[in-house]
Amino acid sequence: MKKLLAFFLLTISAYGSITFEPYLGMSTGGEFEENDIKSLFQGPSYGLKFGAQYTYYFIGFDYRVSSFAGDSNKDPSKFEDRTFNNEQYFVFLGYDFPAPFKVWTGAALGGKGSVGDFDYSEGSGYLVGAAFTGLPIVSINLEWVSWAYDKVDPGSNTDLEGSHLLFSLSTPVKF
Repeated sequence: MKKLLAFFLLTISAYGSITFEPYLGMSTGGEFEENDIKSLFQGPSYGLKFGAQYTYYFIGFDYRVSSFAGDSNKDPSKFEDRTFNNEQYFVFLGYDFPAPFKVWTGAALGGKGSVGDFDYSEGSGYLVGAAFTGLPIVSINLEWVSWAYDKVDPGSNTDLEGSHLLFSLSTPVKF
């Protein structure tokens, strides 16, 4: 019985792992809008994914920081030539195919952002991603990220929302 239990526990641990994946990338094709002010942006993003994998399924937490340079179509005092700093927290669920690809989707748990004297909070959003994992140490990732903020200080409510593509390189570590 002890041998059977040991065999069972060893086979379960062989299929499961803890994952740790730092990444660095560039956000492009981005657009955010508040009221009637639209701005295009691009900029660097970096973050860390931490989670667990069992067979081909994985689940985890994603923390990311982005710094976007915007170009506003109206009210240059608000977005033009200023940097929008964005910090978000996601939970994600994905599938790692036997082929060298993986896909995932996630929902924002929160976030905060700032541009000039404005601080945004009560963030929400979602993401959809895919990666090529065929290289030995590096994973090549593409994500579509959508986000929104409901509160601004000074002020009370806002409808700041945006989306962008994130091209990134990551180093997945499993143990």
